[in-house]
Formats: sequence, C-alpha cells, structure tokens
Amino acid sequence: MSEPDRASAWATTRALTLRDVVRAAAQDASGEILNDYSRDWSVNAMPPRTTWAMYLSADSRTYKYLCFDLDSSRGNAPYDAGRLSLWLDELNVPHLVCESGPTGGRHVWIGLAAAVDGAAVRDLALLATQLLPSLDPTPLLNPATGCVRPPGAPHRLGGVSVALGPLAPFTTQPVPPEAVTDLAAFLVDAGAELPTVELAALHGMAVDQDGHPYIAGPKRALSPRVAALIDETPAADASYTLASVLAGCAHSRWRYADVLELVDSPAFEHVRTMRTKRGQERTPRTATGRARTLTNAWNNAVRYVASHPLNGAGDDADYLARSNRAVAAVERAQERADAMPGLWGADRASSAARRHTGTHSTRAVLDALCLYIAQSAQLTVETDVRRLSADTGYGRTTVHTALQRLSQPVTDDPESAWIVRVGDPEGPHGQRYRLSQKFSTENHPHDRTQVPARPAGHPPTPTRAHWLSHLHNRLRPLRHDTFAAPRSLGRTAGIIYAALHPDAIATVDELRTTT
Repeated sequence: MSEPDRASAWATTRALTLRDVVRAAAQDASGEILNDYSRDWSVNAMPPRTTWAMYLSADSRTYKYLCFDLDSSRGNAPYDAGRLSLWLDELNVPHLVCESGPTGGRHVWIGLAAAVDGAAVRDLALLATQLLPSLDPTPLLNPATGCVRPPGAPHRLGGVSVALGPLAPFTTQPVPPEAVTDLAAFLVDAGAELPTVELAALHGMAVDQDGHPYIAGPKRALSPRVAALIDETPAADASYTLASVLAGCAHSRWRYADVLELVDSPAFEHVRTMRTKRGQERTPRTATGRARTLTNAWNNAVRYVASHPLNGAGDDADYLARSNRAVAAVERAQERADAMPGLWGADRASSAARRHTGTHSTRAVLDALCLYIAQSAQLTVETDVRRLSADTGYGRTTVHTALQRLSQPVTDDPESAWIVRVGDPEGPHGQRYRLSQKFSTENHPHDRTQVPARPAGHPPTPTRAHWLSHLHNRLRPLRHDTFAAPRSLGRTAGIIYAALHPDAIATVDELRTTT
C-alpha cells in the first residue's frame, strides 16, 4: 500500500483544480475519517489532515473534467475500468486510470479542452451506468457539486490514489468536447439507451421554488404502512427504510418541506448518522452532510415514483380502492374458471362439444384479460387480437374465436357471459372489455352465481402481486417456442409445464386433477 506524500499530492491538486477550494472529508469524535466530503477547503491553505476531493467543474453548469468513479462495492471495478479504457482507446480518447485506494476501486479521468454542458455529461453517465455496473455516476450528475479524489490524494482507509500512467490527459492531451458525444454514441451502439421523453412530461413531476422535485397534485395522507414505518427504528439497513418512507411521501404528493419536518423521526436515521468502517456503529453527520443526504434521497424517491407505471400524473386518491375491486373481480373469475375445467377442454370432449364450450385457448385469453385488469387496476381494459395473440401464443383467428365464446351470453342476460364488450373501437384504439358483473364484489350481492365470501379462518385474499405473478406464469409457457413453435413439444406440454410451477401446484393430486 502506497504511503501518502501529502505535499506532492497537494501540489498536484493545486495545479489541476478549477476552483479555489476542494472538498475535505470530515472526522468523527474518535478521529476516524468519514466518507462525508462536506467542508470546503482553500487550495491556498495547507492540505487538510483528512483527505480531499477535487471539483470536476469551474461552475455550476459545465464540466471541464470527466471522472468515472468505479466502486468495488458495486461490482468488479478493475474489469469495468479495463472495458472503459478499451473503448476510449478505440475512440482515440486519451485518459488516465487511477487505482483509487486499498478497496480495489478505479478512477478513469478525461481532461476536456473546453467545458461541456452538464446535461450532456449527465446523459453520458446514465448510459455508462447501464454497461458498467460498478460505476457511481453521482459526480457526473451535478456539475455544481461533482467531485472526485485527484491522483495522489490519500484514501480515508489508507493508501493513495495511484496513477497508472502519466498525467498528460490533464495537461498536454485534453480532448475536444466532441469526444463526449462520440463516447455516448459508442455506448448506445453497445446496448445502452436513454428514455426518449422526460419523466416530468410524462408523470407530473414539478419543481418547487427551491429547486426540489415533487409529484404534482393535492397532498394526501400517508398510507398506514408508511405512517408506521416513520416511527419504527430501522433494522440493519437504515438507507432502505429511508427510501421506503420517502417513496411513500412522494406518492402521497408531499413536498421537500413536508419531509424536512420528519428528520427527527426514527426512520430518518440514515439522514442523521452514517455507518463507520467498524461495522454496525454509526456516527453523526455534519449539518451539510445531513442536508445533502436528505436532498439526494428525496430526489431519487421522487424520480422513482414518477417513473412507476402506476403512478399517474396527478391525484389518484381512489387507486387503492379501485385496485382492490379489480383484484377481487379477477379472483372470482379465476375461481369460477378453475371450478369448471370442462369448459376449457379439460374433459377431452369431442371436437363438436368443444365448439359449444371452449378450449385451452379460450382459457388462455380469459387469463390474459384478467392479467391486464390486474396490471392496470382497472375493471375495463383495452386490447386487440394482436396483443392477445402475442401474450397467449395462439394465432389471431384462434384468439378471435376465443373472444366470441367468452362474450357469448348463456341466457338472455348479457351479464351471463364471461366478458362484456364496452363500446366500439374508435380510431387507433382497440376494443374495450370488462369481466361480467357476476364477478364484481359490488353488484348483485345475493346472486347465487357469485363466488361465496371466504369463511372465517380461510386464507387471506391473494394480493395483486400474487395474481400478476400467477397469471404471468400461466401464460408464459404457452407463447414460448418450446411449446408454441411448429414441431415443438406442443401446447399441451406447455400447459402441464405451467401447472408444475410451485405457484400453481403444490401436490401430486393437484397436478393429476389439473392435467
């Protein structure tokens, strides 16, 4: 392990730095150096007794240095550094690789001949993160605060950042700004991709007067689970508890000022303290460290909620009730379908008889519609023959026939069918369907066609997550080439394979009955 030469390292930092200050690491009461670079330190002073990190920019909008911080705690940092170095060599981009310290991390530095806009660097970082698992993109996401320990700077756990080559990429070989665009294009060709539309435009993200993001819409009460988490002491992973609480707050349309009032709650332990290298012990953060930790965690929580497909862009106060109604209808339809295996060809009736009842394909289409209802938390869903064909593995003609059978009433009452068409397709929209009202928990409570209520002591109603998993596992084998392609094992084998899934079958008797 290299011993730090602080004077030489400080001279290198002063020669490279773009600002009059660097960020110095804090110490706890025992003298341990923390991974908390919360103090500005003048480069005209003597070097700090701890360690320091150098800003990658001269201002709050652009970057003059790029540094890919590859952390061994996230993945194989030396391997990722080798891959990135190879790509940069292919693009003729001079760069410097540093062994960042005793933990095996790597820093890959690029000096730029002219400043590059922070948005372009942010996109580059997000692309690289998809191909380099060990990359910590944080320094490249915000030019105002992004900083990394420069070559020669000591590591808080011992040793120094050792340059594995000359410093020419910083001094005599800066690359033109176009290199950022070239590298981004290379990463896209290698398989990385960015969202094509801003999350804010899709999911109602907004920014308050202080620059903190939030989900637009009227503030709502927290869910019982999140409200309980706030007052519970975190278990081993305090950061996970904090993320769960902040995600719940963001989903309820809270703002940063609202969560700021909760920082003294038990669930915010990760904001107030940080884990030391001695294991489970925690040490207080500085005031700057607390503010930065909460801000970063809140930004991540809002973006997570905004990117969730069920979040929506506005107030959705009745989501939970609507989801429960949809799941209850799916459960009743599935229980009824399981109780009538002969309707789906399970009794091996003649072809003529099956034409008047149904086949395995009819059940597959019913399962697909139930899956769409559970996914969307809506009792009415829009779909078409093409999508159903792709999700069930059956041809479009077969799917069309199955839809006709499922929507055919048994009596004069349209609600005696399994599914009911809603309206007519218009323009680019497909046909809309819903399950018959006989499967609803709110209609015809005394109808004998209803599935009876669960008696006392019966296992609890399966959750939405259960039905999403269960229906997905039922349909997946049917569309796989192993069972659906010409000269494959066939769909009967696929149905048996699906029945073998532990989510569907638990005993040999159940397997025999189902197959």
